[in-house]
Parts: sequence; structure tokens; C-alpha cells
Amino acid sequence: MTTRDASVTDVVNGRVLLVKVQDGFTQEESLSYLANCLNISEQDLPEQADQIYSESKGNTLLLVSLTLDLIHSA
Repeated sequence: MTTRDASVTDVVNGRVLLVKVQDGFTQEESLSYLANCLNISEQDLPEQADQIYSESKGNTLLLVSLTLDLIHSA
């Protein structure tokens, strides 16, 4: 079972393993992801790439959506 609410484990019988998952990509990971998806080097990313990271805070769902929009509009 996966959940963001650790209190649900209070009613679970048996072994419980809590694993914290990172909320999003770091700036480095985000820029690398954008460059990889756009098939360009990180150095060739436009200035807006930093703004995309700042606005999305590395949220992977947002980055995927934005990248798909960029690919389909190209």
C-alpha cells in the first residue's frame, strides 16, 4: 500500500516499512530531464528552463506535461 498519510499504518497488523519519497526533481535533475526530452544539451536550454524549474519546483508531473507541450508545439 502507498499513502502520504503515515497514520494509516496505525491500524495495520504486521510489518510496516515507511519510505520517504522525494517530492520532485532537483534543479539539476529538472534541467537534465528537459534537455534529454528535447534532445539538446543542457547548455542549449533556453533561459526559460530555469523559470520552468522555479515555477514547477521540480514537480515531475508538471515537468512531464510542460515537456510534452514543448515537444508537440515544435
